[in-house]
Amino acid sequence: MSFINSSFIKEKTHSYHLLIKMDNDNVFFLCATEHATNKCMYWEVIEGIELFSNHHFLKTYSWKTIKVVVPTFNFTLLPLGLYIEDYKEEYLSLVSKLNPKDRIFDYKHRSTNIVSIWSLTDEINKSIKDLFLGKKITLIPESSSFLQSCIIFSENKKKIDIFFKNRFCYICVSTNCEILFFNKFEIKFDSDCAYYILAIQDELILGNDFLVTLWGDIEINSSILNNLQEHIPRIKLGSKSEILSFSIEFDLLKTDHIDLFSSHFCD
Repeated sequence: MSFINSSFIKEKTHSYHLLIKMDNDNVFFLCATEHATNKCMYWEVIEGIELFSNHHFLKTYSWKTIKVVVPTFNFTLLPLGLYIEDYKEEYLSLVSKLNPKDRIFDYKHRSTNIVSIWSLTDEINKSIKDLFLGKKITLIPESSSFLQSCIIFSENKKKIDIFFKNRFCYICVSTNCEILFFNKFEIKFDSDCAYYILAIQDELILGNDFLVTLWGDIEINSSILNNLQEHIPRIKLGSKSEILSFSIEFDLLKTDHIDLFSSHFCD
């Protein structure tokens, strides 16, 4: 399945970002965005590593940047001013049980002076090297891509964004481009997410005047959403058009893909 903006010009790909998300089961999401206008120019889902590795976007065209969004297994956040790169493995090992073969990376959110330290399995790291051999790419953990969108689209009032991925969710509380809280939680029961929000609400003394925006793998009639609506007065589902600009050719693309589309704003 693919969608293409009628103004997409293959001779201009040097001014486009190529965004790629690696998902489970060898499914790849590919997106081209225009740097100057924040427009989505192309979107495609590709099943199978062989089809993806031989895609003409990788073989033929040159791009302003190539950004690859990967799953986040372990991560922690630190103030950038306190971060010493030589100790990134030690920082992460304080909060996560690491495999000796894991690769440790960092991603710097410079606008808020936050650094994310995260790990990638050796298997995925080797696959990426093989797929993009000889190409300059930027690896972005899905946690940082989502966090970056929360920073960019922060509002004067406190707000909560939740990104659902499989049976996990990332919860971010932000205001005025400042991150007040950010973490990842496992959802074992459908009522868990509401419990997390209420606990964060009490801890940060948020009161009741805040908006919760839901992103990712969440259905309108899901029991998770029903549980949230019982406890949270203001909830809405996020839309892809809140992240990037889309032409009518993309009207049938319903999923927000916030982790992929937000990587457009990552350095």
